[in-house]
Amino acid sequence: MKKRIVAFSDSHGAREQLERAIEQAYAAGRVDELLFLGDGVREWEQVTGHLPYQYPQAACRHVLGNNDFGCLGQEDILFEVNGVRIYACHGHWVGVKTSLTRLMFKAMQGQASVAFYGHTHVAAIEEANGITTVCPGSVRDTYRRNACAYAELLVEESGSFHVRLVPWE
Repeated sequence: MKKRIVAFSDSHGAREQLERAIEQAYAAGRVDELLFLGDGVREWEQVTGHLPYQYPQAACRHVLGNNDFGCLGQEDILFEVNGVRIYACHGHWVGVKTSLTRLMFKAMQGQASVAFYGHTHVAAIEEANGITTVCPGSVRDTYRRNACAYAELLVEESGSFHVRLVPWE
């Protein structure tokens, strides 16, 4: 069955905007996995704490950002969906503001085809060396031109995938 992974990042205390982005994602269809890329883990845990009652099918994952002091979690994770390996980190410790090289190296080490990151607050999708890098931008920065609510990864049973950035509605 096709799987839909929805990624958010950098809410920085903007709980209402994070809730709005999640609601927008669910309004667009079934969500199989929710992924948060750091800098707002406190509100992420508050918001996703009630999701099993509203949306029982979604798995929730997160990584820690450079502003998630005192929160529990990992700096990076590697997981698989329909045979596609996915690497995720906030990005601050691999220097994503200056280059995606170290991010791509970490993804290659894990044999990942997709690498999600945050930290830059700039929504972007790039592809190089067989790796698709994806930044959903910042949930908080709705004022930015071309601001996105989230990034969406659709993974077919065959392992083919498509990724897109979804603007605020």
